[in-house]
Amino acid sequence: MAASDWSERTRMLITIGVGVVINAALGYFLYAAHAKYADLEKKNKAKKGEQAALKVEVDKKPNQEARLKRLQRDLKKKESQLPELSDIESLIGSIGERAQQSGASLLSNDKVFPPTVEANYEKTTYKTRWQADFMSWCKLLNSMEEKFPRFIAFENLVLTPNNNGAVPMGAKHEISVDVIVYRYLRQQP
Repeated sequence: MAASDWSERTRMLITIGVGVVINAALGYFLYAAHAKYADLEKKNKAKKGEQAALKVEVDKKPNQEARLKRLQRDLKKKESQLPELSDIESLIGSIGERAQQSGASLLSNDKVFPPTVEANYEKTTYKTRWQADFMSWCKLLNSMEEKFPRFIAFENLVLTPNNNGAVPMGAKHEISVDVIVYRYLRQQP
């Protein structure tokens, strides 16, 4: 009987050993599966965050397209206001006529060569000297800004009174100013 007890005990030990090994293997596989699931869950949350950010960008797209079209339309309108080369050549004469209407006189104008090119624009500078009283000069500036709103600018304005003492009302001053004219350069097809 001892032999059958021993074999019964052996079988029980073997069954328990096999059960422990199976449970250990099953525990290891479940632990590995849980770790993989946690990693995939973390990646899924990151992807959902990216997806939400992309959705925000996609929702902005119609607004951005409308803004781009509006800016392109504004650019074309402003470029259409820029003069052609022939207009620039007659510009100083036109300004001289406006000066006489406002009570100022153009003494000299010198074109600075060569014009500078910035992106699609050409910047031409005229160094001008004028003679006018302060109010006439202000009227002339206002008139030029109304007539040429887009493509004309003034830089380096120097107003020099004729005397060092008190300046009488309506006295003529010598005025030096750079008149800047911008011209759009059309792209060659």
